Amino acid sequence: MANQFLIAGGDGLWSSAGNWSTTSGGASNGTHPVAGDVVAFNSASGNANMTVDVSSACASLIMSGTYAGTLTFNDFLSLTSTCTFLSGCTIAGTAGTLYLASGSGTW
Repeated sequence: MANQFLIAGGDGLWSSAGNWSTTSGGASNGTHPVAGDVVAFNSASGNANMTVDVSSACASLIMSGTYAGTLTFNDFLSLTSTCTFLSGCTIAGTAGTLYLASGSGTW
């Protein structure tokens, strides 16, 4: 299990390794989130938008701080633990599903 933080300034696709860092505000780690990872969108992410463009999985999706970007679901995202959205963010998409297998969600 690893932490994956959204990086501001990437291409905005979940599957693109250049959008993710193992530290908040850090450089790209060359991988994208996979099952078991904790994914964080936070103040260091700016208001970067993210599109779930491929069927994906992670342990948790946590938005915190002043993050106010848009998360678009164009494919399936499965979470096995927790999900936290902020009131300032936007959830969008024409296709796709957020599946919370267990744990809790906060909107």
